Amino acid sequence: MPVGLVAVPLARAVLRESSLPGTRIDLLGMALATCGPVAVAWAIVHGESDGWTSRTVLGTFAAGAVLLAAFVLWERRARQPLLPLSLYRIRPFVLSNVVSVACTSASSGRSSCSPSTFRSPRNAARCTPVS
Repeated sequence: MPVGLVAVPLARAVLRESSLPGTRIDLLGMALATCGPVAVAWAIVHGESDGWTSRTVLGTFAAGAVLLAAFVLWERRARQPLLPLSLYRIRPFVLSNVVSVACTSASSGRSSCSPSTFRSPRNAARCTPVS
């Protein structure tokens, strides 16, 4: 917090605005790109407790899919898209995104499982540097 109290006024004083004149923020694209993944994540989190076939979970999955599809459709026709879909024609861009998602998923998956593994002394004894 104290760093932010110093950094924000300093950044405002030193840095210049870098937006191009006439550009607009894609608010609808931002809303769709936020709400779609949040709906899918909510459904995943609540799937076990509410039941994977419950109306709420299935409906939230469906809503997330519809919102993500709406995001893609909106970005295809927006004058100033939040994410230009033409980037996905560039193979290095696609591959770097796939690798980034895979590494982040593996890392977060491992970090969320580690505490429960080491909570029990019996499980901790089985974890060796080579396993």
